[in-house]
Amino acid sequence: MEAPDLAFTGNTMAMRRTIYGKAPLARDGAGGTLAFAGEANLAQSFVDLFTLPVKTG
Repeated sequence: MEAPDLAFTGNTMAMRRTIYGKAPLARDGAGGTLAFAGEANLAQSFVDLFTLPVKTG
């Protein structure tokens, strides 16, 4: 079985801080962000898929 191109590890809060809090990605999960294994550009592309709508009003 081949290893995946990208894998994330961390808990729900780490995911929220990384995706919605715009904390920078870190291979080791420093600062409570998601840790990832694989290519950094793939990891950033995945995170960029999740954007919050612009607040109006």
